[in-house]
Amino acid sequence: MGFVNPISASADDIKPIAKLSSSKVYLRCVGELNEYGYLVYVPVKKRKQKSRIYFLGIKEVEQI
Repeated sequence: MGFVNPISASADDIKPIAKLSSSKVYLRCVGELNEYGYLVYVPVKKRKQKSRIYFLGIKEVEQI
């Protein structure tokens, strides 16, 4: 059983689920997860559009 890749989401979609109150904290957390290789974050410049987030499985993480 897998998961949907990528997901399209905005900070406003994820902040309440992750219990984050600010966009600055959200961006820092997503940036760190991207840097550590847990996911690939593809931001968009337009606020109305949603960013793409690719979650990496165990096999992909082991290859990094």
